[in-house]
Amino acid sequence: MRDTDYMEVFERSMDMPPVSREEGLRVLQTLGLELPPQMQTEEGWSYASALEAAGLGKWNYDTGTWVASSKQFYAFAAEFPDAAHMYEHYFAGLASITSEPELTFRFLDYLNVQVNEGEGTLTVYFLVNGAIVEYDARVDRDWIDTDIQRAINDCLELLGVEKRFYSIEASQGRIVFYCTDEWARAFEEATLCFMSYDGI
Repeated sequence: MRDTDYMEVFERSMDMPPVSREEGLRVLQTLGLELPPQMQTEEGWSYASALEAAGLGKWNYDTGTWVASSKQFYAFAAEFPDAAHMYEHYFAGLASITSEPELTFRFLDYLNVQVNEGEGTLTVYFLVNGAIVEYDARVDRDWIDTDIQRAINDCLELLGVEKRFYSIEASQGRIVFYCTDEWARAFEEATLCFMSYDGI
């Protein structure tokens, strides 16, 4: 399970005529995705914008908590509004779309933080099926290191879990799906949105 050719998918998408909101929603429904009624105009509709709007969830800035708005996909801005807790929120988003009993998945802690003027590294610790995993994340102020998706997927592969996290580009971040490689490729072919195994 690895990425297809980004440029090939991108070039095909550039040759594709604009997709109407009605047709796009029909395609997403055939893929098993449910979206609430969208407030976007016909002119501004795209797969990424519709999925992003439906998957961002709701922030409570007073308490620093986030509530998921979809159980099928999770959208996030790579520049987090709460930088001190960005990986906690990221893992909460991933957990919101992994309801299968064979996968337990949660954030643990940050350690070994080495940051100077907003740049450096920090070690992110998380649990997958009870096993502690660590990832040395790049620090770039309030931007999350989206490469962590690859580390998580590599761990799932070692554990023999069938599904992986795949993501597509959003306006300022990513939209993440927990799915089989077969479904990821079907989604990519139907929408011409590049599905990344690596998160970049």
